[in-house]
Amino acid sequence: MNASVPKINKILSTVKIHNEELIDNYSWIKQKDWKEVILNPNKLNTQVKKYLDEENLFKDNQLKDINDIEKKLFEELKSKIKNEDNSVPKKDGNYLYGYKYNKNSEYPIYYRKNTTNNSEEIILDCEKKSKTHTYFNVASISHSHDHRHVAYNIDTNGSEYFSIFIEDIQKQELLSPEIKNTTGDIVWSLDNNYIFYVRLDQNHRPTKVFKHKIGSNSEKDLLIYEEKDPSFFCSINLSKNKNYLFIRTADHETSEYLFINLKLNEITPTLFKKRVKKIEYDLEHHEKFFLISTNIDNAKNFKIMISHEESYQKWEEFIPYQKVNLILDFILLKDWLVRLERTEGSENIIILNLNNKNQHKISFNEEAYNLSLDHGYEYETDTFRYSYSSPTTPKSVFDYDCKSKKQELKKLKKFLLVIIKMIIFVKKYLLPHMIMKKFQSQSFTKKVLN
Repeated sequence: MNASVPKINKILSTVKIHNEELIDNYSWIKQKDWKEVILNPNKLNTQVKKYLDEENLFKDNQLKDINDIEKKLFEELKSKIKNEDNSVPKKDGNYLYGYKYNKNSEYPIYYRKNTTNNSEEIILDCEKKSKTHTYFNVASISHSHDHRHVAYNIDTNGSEYFSIFIEDIQKQELLSPEIKNTTGDIVWSLDNNYIFYVRLDQNHRPTKVFKHKIGSNSEKDLLIYEEKDPSFFCSINLSKNKNYLFIRTADHETSEYLFINLKLNEITPTLFKKRVKKIEYDLEHHEKFFLISTNIDNAKNFKIMISHEESYQKWEEFIPYQKVNLILDFILLKDWLVRLERTEGSENIIILNLNNKNQHKISFNEEAYNLSLDHGYEYETDTFRYSYSSPTTPKSVFDYDCKSKKQELKKLKKFLLVIIKMIIFVKKYLLPHMIMKKFQSQSFTKKVLN
């Protein structure tokens, strides 16, 4: 407990901002090549690393008398988490795609099941791949339309610069060299010979959209869009009917879309509607028209508009603006428009039949609850998936049939009554100790600050 407090060198540095002189004795700690340090921690200043290591040792020494409590708390929390878990598989053609966690594993195993013969195969074993890395995180995984290949994004050093790998599912062989410095977005071309992805710039901004030919080196990838405004970030997604690649670029209050017709193998994006400050919109495609969720015309809570392919910049009202309804999300299927709204604090799911314009709502009995929509893979279906939870109901996953108006519970998370136990534990063991430590630490805090 009497270990000396770690100290780091003070080097006087002054900077003048707005006629005010600021003194910072520790500005030297920030390295000019900090971006490289994020990618390679070995480039960290040796003095700084030494100080951080000493701080960690000091912390361990100061808190060693609560090691047993820490372990007990960790094991208690861990015991409340389901040891083995799995997702509800999503249907795409003749396959069901999902993931599962093996006992005591921290990483998912992505798999698929063939609905014709009920056979199951692993498409990405993160548990196995993680064993050669000290850090392992999967941003996304995307299978090709012909179900032969899989592309996935992983980060192995915590920098959040993800690398794309593309594999043959059956042969489990890499099809392309590693594609570095990407986000989690991957979209396959309809012929399954290309993927589209977003690359991060040196400031970790997603600014460029590329088209990559499977089997080629990423240095040859085709740049199809670059965002020049440093306040806007790019992302990509596939339209529900798989006809279009959408490129979304946005800041916190303004958005803009470009699109590429995948059926025509286009490579030059077309601007959907030019960005206007504080105007947001999101886009989907249905047969011969687009649906747009937007706050244009002072629709603060959003409305849904329609535009036809041949005159896509001419928007017309589809779901009129209602001041009391906030449109949170929507799913566009071939025969149905499913939207999630919030009215007077309560969330609702409204289903509109696109053929006869009749609509109905899913009713919920509880007063306070939370809903979310799952967009899934399929377009020509009458079924969609949503999640429901409340203070008294654990997260539940339902499949809802728009035609029959019937729903099926697919998964109910195990409800664990841990809050009362944790409060008792904190009050009885942890809180008194933390209060005592606070008084003990006041003296050495002053030493550090001085």
